[in-house]
Amino acid sequence: MSLSRHIGLTFLIQLLAFTAGAANHVLLSRWLGPAQLGLFALFLATVDGLKKSVPLGQESSLLYFVSNRRYDDRALLSTIAWSGVILFVGAAAVGALLVESGVLADLFGGTLGMAGPMASAILTAMLLAAMVHEWGGNLWLGRQRFPRYNAGVLIPPLLLGAFLVTALLLGRLTLATALGLYALSWLLPGLWWWWRAGNPFRAVWDRAVAGDALRYGVPSMSNRALDFLIKRADLFIVSMLIGDAASGWYAVAVMVGERLHYLANATWIVLLPAAARTPERHGQVPLIARGNLLVVMVGAILAALLAGPVVPFLFGEAFRPAVEALLALLPGMIAQTLPRVLAADFGARGRPGFNAVVSLVNLAVMVPGSVLLIPEMGIVGAGIAVSVAGVVSAVVALGLYRRLSGEPLSRVLLPRRGDWRALREM
Repeated sequence: MSLSRHIGLTFLIQLLAFTAGAANHVLLSRWLGPAQLGLFALFLATVDGLKKSVPLGQESSLLYFVSNRRYDDRALLSTIAWSGVILFVGAAAVGALLVESGVLADLFGGTLGMAGPMASAILTAMLLAAMVHEWGGNLWLGRQRFPRYNAGVLIPPLLLGAFLVTALLLGRLTLATALGLYALSWLLPGLWWWWRAGNPFRAVWDRAVAGDALRYGVPSMSNRALDFLIKRADLFIVSMLIGDAASGWYAVAVMVGERLHYLANATWIVLLPAAARTPERHGQVPLIARGNLLVVMVGAILAALLAGPVVPFLFGEAFRPAVEALLALLPGMIAQTLPRVLAADFGARGRPGFNAVVSLVNLAVMVPGSVLLIPEMGIVGAGIAVSVAGVVSAVVALGLYRRLSGEPLSRVLLPRRGDWRALREM
C-alpha cells in the first residue's frame, strides 16, 4: 500500500477514535460536571507526564530501531522490554511519591477527590496501561504493520464508552471508577499488541542495544517531556490560578482544538518509521507538510464557525466558557501543525534533539505568557499564550528544517497546483 493510503487510512482511524473519544468526553462532562472533569483531565495529564519524563525515551528507541532493523529483533525487544519493566517501577514510585507527599493535592487545588492510597493505586494502574499500550503500539509501527496499529488505537475509546455506560447503569460511576475504567480500556489492547508480538521477556540483554537505545532515547525523552509541558502546563496553571471548574472548561477547549492535529498525528505515525527505513521518503516531507497545513487551516475555520452552538449543545451549557478559549487556541493549533510533521523528519534522520529545541522555545514562551495572562483574562489568556508560543516554535522548526534539508521554506508553506495528485501518488 502507498504512503498516502497508509496516511489516509490512519487518519480515518484517528478520526473514528476521536469521535468515540469525544462522545466519552461528552458523557463524562455531563455526568461529572466541570470540577470533576477538571480533576479527570489533570489525572490524565499527570500520567502523561510520568510516561514521557521517566522512561528515558526507550519507547522512542523501540520505534526507531525496529524501523531501521539495525539489530536482531529478539535481542532488541528483550533488552528494551526488560528496561521498560525497570523504568515502570521507577515511574510508579515517582507517582506514588507525588501523591503521598501532597504535591498532587496542592496542584489539583487541595483535593484529589479520593483518599491517598486509592489515588496512588489508580495512578499506577493508569501508568501501566499507558506504557504497555504506547510501547506495544510503537513495536507495530516500527514493523509498519499499520492496520494492526490502527486497530489498537480504535479499540480503547470504544471500550471506555461501553465501560462508562455500564458503570452508570449500575450506579457505580464516580471519578475513581471513571479513571480505573480508562486504565483498563487502554491496558487490554496494549496487552493484545504484545501477545501478537510474542513473548519479549527472554533471557537476552544486549549491551550494544541498550547503549544505542539510551543514546537515541535520552534526547527523545527530553523532547517528550517538553512536549508534555507544552500540552499540559497551561492546564496545571489554570488549575492552580483559577480552580477546578476552569480546568474543566479549558480541558474541553483543548480536547476539541487538539483534534485538528489528527491528520498531522497520522502523518507522523506513518512517516517516521517509513523514512527511517527508506531515506528517500525525506524528499516528500515538504509536500506532506503543506498538505497538512492546508487541511488544519480549513478545520480551524470550521471549528471557529461551529464552536458557539456546538460546544454547549454537546457538553452542556455549563461548558459555554470553553468556546472563547477554543477560539483563542485555534491559531496555535494551526501553527503547531508544522512542528508536528517536521518532528517525524527530524526523528527519522536521527536528530531528535532538534525537536527538543523546538519544544523548549515553545515552553519558554508559553509558560510566562500563561502566568501573565491567565489572572487577567482567565482561560482565554491561556489560549492566547498557547497560540503565541505555537507561532514562535513553528518559526524555529522551519528554520531548523531549512538548515537540515536545504529546502526553501516556500516548498513547505505554499500549496501548489497538483499537490492533491502528488499526495495520492506517494
